[in-house]
Amino acid sequence: MLSIIVLLTAFLLSAMRLYHIGYATFYETLAHDLMSIIAGLAIVLLSEAAAVLFTIALSVIGQTSTQRRILLASIVGTAALALSGNYYVALYEHELTIFNVLEAMLPPLLTLSTAYVLKELLLRVIEQRHADQIAYEQALLDWQRSTANPESHPKFTQAYATELRDALIKINRRRKASKSAIEQLEAPQWRTLVKHELQTEDWFDVTDEETEPTAAPLS
Repeated sequence: MLSIIVLLTAFLLSAMRLYHIGYATFYETLAHDLMSIIAGLAIVLLSEAAAVLFTIALSVIGQTSTQRRILLASIVGTAALALSGNYYVALYEHELTIFNVLEAMLPPLLTLSTAYVLKELLLRVIEQRHADQIAYEQALLDWQRSTANPESHPKFTQAYATELRDALIKINRRRKASKSAIEQLEAPQWRTLVKHELQTEDWFDVTDEETEPTAAPLS
């Protein structure tokens, strides 16, 4: 938020001067009020706004040396336009003081530097969001694989046994006679109880040695 405030403040200070000199210079060659207004706005966009655009583009699409040279030349050109416009409005044929020079030259320079700061912040946010999205998708895929067939998970038996133990505790806490005995059970005794509960599910076990009973003849 501070970067945006500084960027807008520096941009406005420089843009007012650039609009004025763009309007005045165009009006000298073509005395048309509406066209001069459009020319003044165009100068603002071609200097300050374009410099911000090329600064961001340098990091995003400046992959080859040719691209970087073109973008750097564009940054220098737009920055020179902004600096020269501020110079001729605020300093040319005026009394020079330290404050006048800084007040005229710093706004266009701060616009570029603040745009660079915002660009770096935005790129970090984009990279972090991309990394978070990849991590989320990978975690979701792992979760879907593990929950598709939970019995095959290496810790399924342990988790199932823990749930059985918790169920036994919950049931026996309702009985006053069993509550104190449950609280005194140790690990070997818990393993015996849980194993017994697991075996109760295997009441139907057909082996090769078992044969079906022969039906009694009908009389």
